[in-house]
Order: sequence, then C-alpha cells, then structure tokens
Amino acid sequence: MPARKPRKLPQVLAENEPELIVEAASTQRERLMLLLMLVCGLRVSEVARLRVDHLDFRRRAMWVRESKNKRDRLIPLPRHLVGPLRGYVGARRDGPVFVSPRGGHYTKRALQKMLKRCAVAAGISDAMTPRVRCHALRHVFCVRLLEAGVPIHEVRDLMGHSDLTSTNEYANTSPERLRDAIERPYLA
Repeated sequence: MPARKPRKLPQVLAENEPELIVEAASTQRERLMLLLMLVCGLRVSEVARLRVDHLDFRRRAMWVRESKNKRDRLIPLPRHLVGPLRGYVGARRDGPVFVSPRGGHYTKRALQKMLKRCAVAAGISDAMTPRVRCHALRHVFCVRLLEAGVPIHEVRDLMGHSDLTSTNEYANTSPERLRDAIERPYLA
C-alpha cells in the first residue's frame, strides 16, 4: 500500500480580509460576484455559470444547476442581497446574471483575476499568493456557519457536498474555535 501523503491545513483569510476584499470591488457586478461566494458559499464556477432564470426573488432563493458532480441545489438568498441582485438583473429574464465584456458568461479565470485585483486594492500584502483565492471566500462562508452553530448536515447541503467528510474538513481549520474549546474548562 502506498504511503499516505501528508495533509496540510489550508491557508485561510484573516477575519476581516473577506469584507475588505468585497469593499475594494470597483463595480456593483464585482461586489455581487464576491458576495455570492462569501455569503452564499458558491463555487467560482457556480458564480460564473449563474443564470437569471436560476434566481427566484419571490422565494428569496437561487438554483445552482449541475454543479460539481452534476448535482443541483437550492440556496436561500440573504435579504440584503435580494435588492441589489434584483436591481442588477433588471428586466432580464434569461441569460447569464453576470455578462462578460464579450457578452457571454464570465470565465473562472476572469473571476479569479478580479478577486486578486480587489485583494491588492484592499491592501492585503500577500494578495497574489495562493492563500487569497475565490475558494477562500467559500471557505469563510462554511467556517462562519459552523462557528455560529449551524448543524453540520445543513452546512453540507448549503455547500453542495456529497457527504459530511468534506464539510467536516472545514471544521478543523478555525483557530478561534479551537482556542474557545481549550478555554471552556477554565471559565468555570
């Protein structure tokens, strides 16, 4: 049997960095794309492929169609995103939510470059390193839900994971959670 490859914990964004990146967005479109990753947990590919007909403003929800492993999932839209997203979409009824300068969907690479540009504008010193990437916003979404006490099976469903093992990996990366756990016995 081959030796197991050592497993490294992912490098994560500092507590305030996600919001700094979003604030540094230069357009409403950039801000909305970043927020969908940060507050809805969408993958970069899901943001790039999001279509207007996947949004249901009346139910405050959006469909993520044929995501990883060709699975669909319904994601609730936070109240604070409904108005800006509805305003951005306007009267359009179909097509990509975020239309690229060429008229089609954004590419994953274009979104990754946009995130890096926003991170640099936010003054994040290591913005061009692998630590600062689109998936880091999704990571923050998951960790914040787990820290808020959302049951892990609900977080799994929101993330679109096929099993709890994938979701549980995010639970092991929060130094704050571990710090709180070690302090608990001494607070009595």
